[in-house]
Amino acid sequence: MIVIRSFILIVLCSILLACGEQSTENTEQKTKPYGANKVVTTVAPPDAKKIYDLNCLPCHAEGPGHAGTMRLARRLGEDKSVLTQRDDLNADYVKIVVRQGFSLMPPFRPTEISDSELNALAEYLAAK
Repeated sequence: MIVIRSFILIVLCSILLACGEQSTENTEQKTKPYGANKVVTTVAPPDAKKIYDLNCLPCHAEGPGHAGTMRLARRLGEDKSVLTQRDDLNADYVKIVVRQGFSLMPPFRPTEISDSELNALAEYLAAK
């Protein structure tokens, strides 16, 4: 019986000590200057081709059956219908069309294509 009471007492003391140590750590973290625990990470630049393939290719691929390509062919002509084959696209124009949409094309929110991804995509299409 004494052994069980001693064991329970030791467990309870350990729990209380653990709780006390945790609150001390939290207090120490609160007193550190802002940014002392800041972790600096580097993010690889977005791969514009992957962004294009994922978000644009379903509608703007070459050939029949792609709504964006067919719509551009009717509106601007066959030579301007495939985005990756155009040499007249401006990066700023691409950004506006992607964010606001155009005609039947829906807009893409920053949660769908981030600003850094959009910048890479616009430069990719403008450089063609």
